[in-house]
Amino acid sequence: MKRWMLLLIITLIILPLTFGAVICEEKLTPGKTCTMLTPDLSCTNYTYEIINQSGTSVGNQSLTQLNGSIYSLNVSLPTGSYIVKLCDDSTRELIVEGEDDMASLSITLFILLSTLGLFVLPFVVRRFSKNKFLDLSIKRGCWIVALYLMVLNSTIIVQIAEFAGIEVNQALYRYMWLFGWVGYVFIMFTFIKTLLDLVEMWKKSARDLRLGKPKKKNKHNEDDDE
Repeated sequence: MKRWMLLLIITLIILPLTFGAVICEEKLTPGKTCTMLTPDLSCTNYTYEIINQSGTSVGNQSLTQLNGSIYSLNVSLPTGSYIVKLCDDSTRELIVEGEDDMASLSITLFILLSTLGLFVLPFVVRRFSKNKFLDLSIKRGCWIVALYLMVLNSTIIVQIAEFAGIEVNQALYRYMWLFGWVGYVFIMFTFIKTLLDLVEMWKKSARDLRLGKPKKKNKHNEDDDE
């Protein structure tokens, strides 16, 4: 086996282990998963419970045995203060602080600009290919991808609001649900319309070929004839 293939396989094995073992700190980042290690435990049932600042339980699951009597649990929480209660009644406080998630904001802006660009591109570029079937497919494909990105971008915005501690009410969720369904309906409509237009173009080309209709000469050919 070539060395570069062996190196690639080792890298693919090590990367998930490296990035999947982030240890929880005193202050956590919203929505980021980290692993918390427990002290030595001696319980009948090895479980843990997460309680928010209002006293409501937001999680009750089993601990994962790590080594001997040491266990671990994975934590991923939105903004707020929490208490982790272990099976031996010991507790640990967790503070999840909202922050200016510039990476998420950058992704959202990038998707917005990409969506706008894909909508405008078929109007700016007169022809993507000399093949009319391929040209139409590419143009409609741009619109389909743009519609999907619109639905995706709206979901990302809601997630950023939740992790930043901004209240997201039910009215906004209903709006997002409706917006998503409208987007998917337009995607299906554009896809079906494209198929019908391609079939119609194929029928017209076959009919012209059967009737022996000559192809239109372009300007270059006309100049050559002169």
